[in-house]
Amino acid sequence: MTGDPKVFAWIRGGALILAAVLIAARVGTHGFDLFILVSAALLVVLLLALRHVERHTRRPRKNYLRWLIGAVALGLVLVALPLSLGASVLVGAILWIGLSAAGLIWCVQYERTESR
Repeated sequence: MTGDPKVFAWIRGGALILAAVLIAARVGTHGFDLFILVSAALLVVLLLALRHVERHTRRPRKNYLRWLIGAVALGLVLVALPLSLGASVLVGAILWIGLSAAGLIWCVQYERTESR
């Protein structure tokens, strides 16, 4: 899981640009509302948590915290977003549980097999 810091910087930069474009599109089409405020606040909290994990933790805790942040972000997209829009959340909840469980299994297996 150790990689080139430049790659992670590009991924973070791309995610921030994508989020800014999506938020701007939402504000442009629907105006400024509570949904935008909550979405932007959650995005900032997740990015600050990821930054803290990347800078201040070591393996194996770092990998588990990465998984946790990813599972929370996935839950927000697959469950909380459809719920806030009034859509059915059954398929999103099933996907969220399945992908989160698969990520946890992968994380545990990675920590068991890779050297430190």
